Amino acid sequence: MGTTWSIQLVNAPSQASSATPSSFIQARLDELESLFTNWKPDSPVSRFNQSTSTDWQVVPKELAEVVTQAQKLSQETDGAFDITLSPLIDLWGFGAKGRRVTPPDEASIIHAQSQCGWQRLEVKLNPPQLRKTHPDLQINVSALVEGYAADDIVRKLEAAGYHDFLLDVGGELVARGNKTDGTPWQVGIQQPNAVKARR
Repeated sequence: MGTTWSIQLVNAPSQASSATPSSFIQARLDELESLFTNWKPDSPVSRFNQSTSTDWQVVPKELAEVVTQAQKLSQETDGAFDITLSPLIDLWGFGAKGRRVTPPDEASIIHAQSQCGWQRLEVKLNPPQLRKTHPDLQINVSALVEGYAADDIVRKLEAAGYHDFLLDVGGELVARGNKTDGTPWQVGIQQPNAVKARR
């Protein structure tokens, strides 16, 4: 996911498996990255983007869950959040197609915009499927996957009997229970006064 992760664990459960939490966390993060990435041509996201079919396409349940959340956010924000901006992300040089040194021209921007639109994306959870109503529609779910991954790891830790930990996945933080000394976890914000709010 192009970022780092860390965990502070307290009081490992007696029934914990021989696999260390770090190894199963890394394995799960690798698995989720392989599902959500735009940078690997064989990922479910890349395959969906490469397809021009407007039929329903079977996808992993994790991708359907992330897209469901994304569509909810798009509706709640009247489109301010939109995972179908992948053509614009690539055009400006922030995506898998590589960086660019000069801004794109207006005609290219207008063309990329014509391929976007969250209303053109449909999702089903059961069975997990996606459908595009515009053949050139593409998605980029990177804005949501770190938070999704953190929540997923937390569920697996709790199921394994861990109840006191602080998890950081690319800045997405989840605290459960207490530190070794029994006090609550405290999280600081780096340079919280560095940026002044604009009025």
